[in-house]
Amino acid sequence: MGGDTFDDEDLITISVLGTAHAVPAGVTLLNALRKAGRPYLAGCGCRVGACGECATTYRLPGNPALMRDYACVVKVEPGMQVLDVPFGWALACRRAQDRR
Repeated sequence: MGGDTFDDEDLITISVLGTAHAVPAGVTLLNALRKAGRPYLAGCGCRVGACGECATTYRLPGNPALMRDYACVVKVEPGMQVLDVPFGWALACRRAQDRR
């Protein structure tokens, strides 16, 4: 997605940890998180839900239930609230290794 531009009609708004972000409609949550500037570390590459590293908790508008799914598979929906962001532990590991 780097360098891509999107018209306003191609964007939807989601909330990531309480902050609103305009992201491209129809992309996976993982790509939306990338677009929103969320740091992550992908080790061996995505295996489309097989590894479980990107499991994310979210809520959809009008539904009080918490959902948990893989960010590499689930598509964003307008008004989606992302309540946790995967890869935080991996980013901490990378920073610790950089300090050595």
